[in-house]
Amino acid sequence: MAYDYTKNAAKRFSQLGPKNPLRTLSGSDQGLLMALLVMYKWRPRPDPSNPSELLEEASRVAGLAGSLSKKMQATFFDGALAGAFDPLLAGYKDLPLQLDRFSSRIKLLLDQLGGKAGHKGKTTTNQFLVTASEFVRLKTGTYNDEHLAELMQTLWSDADPESLKELSGDAIRKKREHLKSTYAILYARAVSEAGKFAGKPGKPYYGKLLSHTEKSLTRNIQRIVTMSKEPLTAAEIRDELVKLGDSMEEQSNALATIHVIANGLSDDWAIRETLKDGKKAWRALRGAEQLAAPARHRTRRALRGDKD
Repeated sequence: MAYDYTKNAAKRFSQLGPKNPLRTLSGSDQGLLMALLVMYKWRPRPDPSNPSELLEEASRVAGLAGSLSKKMQATFFDGALAGAFDPLLAGYKDLPLQLDRFSSRIKLLLDQLGGKAGHKGKTTTNQFLVTASEFVRLKTGTYNDEHLAELMQTLWSDADPESLKELSGDAIRKKREHLKSTYAILYARAVSEAGKFAGKPGKPYYGKLLSHTEKSLTRNIQRIVTMSKEPLTAAEIRDELVKLGDSMEEQSNALATIHVIANGLSDDWAIRETLKDGKKAWRALRGAEQLAAPARHRTRRALRGDKD
């Protein structure tokens, strides 16, 4: 028999204080809110087929790919045997670079979609709490974190003292703000889901993120590299971004983000890739490169099918 959240929620919500605004929610809204909170507290047993476990495995593989790219470069292309292998590797000179780019791009995507490696399960469940708090905001006009915490304490009245710490209004606010500042895609998704549940759907969260965050970073990275007289590594670009006001210090994988965006700019001939003290770096276009760049950029856009 299916669990009737609406029926059981009515009993729980009746135990709230008389001034708690959550009592005024409709029966179906109370049932939905309770379901989100139950999903937040639910801790599934380890299972290889669990989505968070699949994301963890994918993150581990992406990390291994990055490590392998460096070993390949050091062993076959830069090491003592490089001369012997050179005639056999004519068509594979860029393989370590491609593998490194693949690793950076996938790790960035996985971190944004599921949280940092080793924390994807916790980050996934926290989304349910944030969705619940956003749902309350849409239905009542404000977050009402303390009142939501009262509901959670009613649902888990037998929780141990340590667990009760996360059942407070301050804890709910901190989790929401952490998700918003560190995992922009996950927060945007939580807001989007809350909007659907509340009958107030918004714009697609992926498009909103790309239009606001990635495009802004892309412009700033291109500007920083173009204005620099010397090549810049990802760490140096990050430091310059912080000076411009971009809060890269709060990003879960700032260097990977910079690598992906800078590589894309290099592919589009907005900047060029090079080496600095043995590390990947990027520099401004020089001389004839500046003249050739517009034509190369248009060619790449045409090949990708981009529209002006």
